[in-house]
Amino acid sequence: MIAMILVHPHIFWLSLGGLLLAAEMLGGNGYLLWSGVAAVIYRLNRLALTARLGMAGRAVCGLNVAGGLALVALAGASRAGTEADRQPP
Repeated sequence: MIAMILVHPHIFWLSLGGLLLAAEMLGGNGYLLWSGVAAVIYRLNRLALTARLGMAGRAVCGLNVAGGLALVALAGASRAGTEADRQPP
């Protein structure tokens, strides 16, 4: 297994992302979730760029970046809403 990970680094990143997501399911605090998603998205982007998939590869990269930005916006909006709810009237 270690030899396969050294030969195919995309397997390492996908495995790391999966392990972090599984650990998040056990923990429940939200920190490992973002690390796991980031590892998976990073590796899928690198796979699409190095595989020379042409337009399909660029579409995958664009969708990954758009999805990541949407998650950042959603996290920012949810934090802004909780701060306003905590302030006294």
